Amino acid sequence: LKILEANLDQNGFNMVKLMSFSNKEFNFAHPSISPDGYTLYFSSDMEGGKGGMDLYMSRKDSSGTWGTPLNLGDVVNTAGNEVFPFIATNGSLYFSSDGQDGLGGLDIYEARLKNGMPSKIYNMGEPVNSRKDDFGIYLMEDNKSGYISSNRKSGGLDDDIYNLQIL
Repeated sequence: LKILEANLDQNGFNMVKLMSFSNKEFNFAHPSISPDGYTLYFSSDMEGGKGGMDLYMSRKDSSGTWGTPLNLGDVVNTAGNEVFPFIATNGSLYFSSDGQDGLGGLDIYEARLKNGMPSKIYNMGEPVNSRKDDFGIYLMEDNKSGYISSNRKSGGLDDDIYNLQIL
């Protein structure tokens, strides 16, 4: 799995290139870019992680060059898998983990960031999470409505998309 960067204009995507930190030895997946476009969050199993897939971030400098990935550390990453990061417009980072205490399978967590790094995480609880895999959260600009994906059995065949309202 690799992450590519491209420009989008009226003619479609162009200048498609592999992210500079990618390599063929490890997986790089689930990119989410901050609202200002200068911080990229992603999952990887690259060397030096805590185990499984970990969450990383890379910052873009003023020349447009992405920096060396930084592991988000022990507050978020475990010996399990941390995947599907999403950075919301309010600056909170959401992700799924099967290595934190949860309801079962992958659960969705919210991480509060301090100086760009997670300082505390919160399990989003029921009904966002279930005993099955809950992953892939997306929030609209209001940070109160959006979508999650899950393989809970109340849906269709396997992985389904559910509407989300945060009260």
